[in-house]
This record gives sequence, C-alpha cells and structure tokens, in this order.
Amino acid sequence: MKKFYSLLFALLLGNLVIQAQDTQKLESFRNSALKEYRMYFSRAELTENGQLSLAASDQYIPLNADAKLKILENITSAWQQSLVLIRFDAKNELWGRNKDTGKTELLDVWDLKAAQAILTQPQETGKFARHPWFFYLGEQGMYDTNKNINLSLNTRLGFFLLENRWDLAATYSFNFMGNADSDATTGQSNLGLMSKVYFPIKKYNISPNVGGEISMATVIDEQNVTTNSMNKSFLIGISWFVGIGSLDIGIRTGDEVMTMIGFTIFPKAKSKSRNNGLSLLNAGK
Repeated sequence: MKKFYSLLFALLLGNLVIQAQDTQKLESFRNSALKEYRMYFSRAELTENGQLSLAASDQYIPLNADAKLKILENITSAWQQSLVLIRFDAKNELWGRNKDTGKTELLDVWDLKAAQAILTQPQETGKFARHPWFFYLGEQGMYDTNKNINLSLNTRLGFFLLENRWDLAATYSFNFMGNADSDATTGQSNLGLMSKVYFPIKKYNISPNVGGEISMATVIDEQNVTTNSMNKSFLIGISWFVGIGSLDIGIRTGDEVMTMIGFTIFPKAKSKSRNNGLSLLNAGK
C-alpha cells in the first residue's frame, strides 16, 4: 500500500512540475514572441490538452491568407510545444508546422455556429412529415382459352399513423368478369378502409406486412341486379423499395382468395442513387 501511495505522490508531483514548466513557457512566450503581435491577439492560454489557444482581435479577422501565414510562421517557430488554435467569434483556425517540410500550414478551419445550426436545424414537423402519405395502384388481368375475361383494378390512398410501422388508407377496387363471345358481364366494386402493420428489413430494402380490410361490396350480375354486402379480408404481403416507391406483392383472403401486385408511390420520398430503399424506409414504410 505504501508503494501505491508513493507512486501516486510521484505522479502528482510530476504533473505539477510539468504544469509549472508549461506555465513558465507560456509566460515567456507572452513576453517575447507574442508581444510583437498584441494588436492581433488579445489573450494567450493553454487548453486542457496543453494546446496554445490565441484569442484573435478585430484586426486579425480581415487579414488575407498570406498575411496570416507570415504572422503564424513566427508564432509556430517560437511555440513548438503544440499546435496553435486561433479563435475569433465562433470561428476557429488550427495552425501547425509540417514535420516533413518544416513549413507552417493552416491545418483546419471550422465554425461552431455553422455546426450548431446543422445540429439544431428544425426538422419537418408538419402533418405530412410526421404522417407521410402514399398512393397505391394495382391491377390484375386474366384471359383463358375459353375467352373468359377477368379484369380488376385496385387503388389505395392513405397515410402512416406510425411512421415505418402502421398505416391507414381508403381503398377502392373494381372487378369485371365476362366472356369475349357474350354480352353478359358481371361487375363488382368495393369501397373500404385498410390498415397494415409493417416489419421493415432495411438491410434488404424490403418490408413484410400484415393487415386487414373492411369494405362495402356492390355487385351487378348478368341480369343487372345490384346487391350490397359487407366484406372482411385478411392481408399478408411484402414490399420491395425501389425508385420513388415500393413494388408490392400480397394476398387477400376472405370470401375469396386474391393475389395482388402493384406499386405504391411516396410523393415526399427522394431517390438516392446509392441507397434508394433505405431512404424510402425512412420516408415512408
């Protein structure tokens, strides 16, 4: 234990000696090299990391690059213990000597206000940003050897209740059935509400989903008799994000089973050449 305290005391003593030496060097620098440039720098201090920090005056700010370089060549020559940080307003310049060439160089420049503005810039908080909306269009067609025709159109307009996870949409679909050699046809339209829950897999730009739909169906048969009924359906599918939307493949089960293929458009989505799917996952699903 005594050895531990002795080592700790030695470290603390050594640290105090180093700090005292740095303070002496800084005071010597203030009274010698910096004295010539007091019109440009109002204060010289050491940062917590032992780096020389100079507070620039209003006379330093308008200087051109060559004038600043001449001043800093003398300062970095007189102070070689660390890099030199120059501060004015919220702007910072970092100067140092190139080890290979021995020449003084401006290593970096940054503006704290600009960085803060980027971090705190207001994000879109409007209704459309919090609940992005979308438009879906799908169709299905069939024509067999007996000349039977079956055509359907599916549309969906909605928005996200919970971004990337849960949506709600109004739906409209129309189905036409007939035969090319007959005038007798049957039509069915559906108007309803649909909701889906999504499970995004950003790595593959896909999003499996499940949901349900309730709709009012209107059927016009071959005798032009109209009947109405309420239908409930279970939905399962997967979306692949590409371009400005997603390619959707799904199955609707209820009174009948139907396979659906369509494309969902996100008007607020922005395509990115390197990662379209990920940007759409963030913008919509």
